[in-house]
Amino acid sequence: MSRQAEWKCDPCRRTGLDVKRNCSWLDLKETTDKPVWARNGVYTTVCPKSIVSPDSEHWIHLFYSMKLLNQHLDLLTLDARTADALMTLETEYRKETLHA
Repeated sequence: MSRQAEWKCDPCRRTGLDVKRNCSWLDLKETTDKPVWARNGVYTTVCPKSIVSPDSEHWIHLFYSMKLLNQHLDLLTLDARTADALMTLETEYRKETLHA
């Protein structure tokens, strides 16, 4: 899990939104099933910033770097987690660009 300080969560903490948004840093015993973030039919009941890992960031940067440079990676040369992450990002990217 990434370092909490990097996410600049202080504004949420000061206003109490960290509890309302089910921040995973709080390790709340009671949470709500209400969405705290939603887009195009996808939602989460936990603050998405608090669950992004360094691996997630790496895969997103790798994915967008490939797009920017118009490069393609041979998925068979990658470890399974990276290949899966890039395929998932490509699927979601295509959904987004079709709905734009």
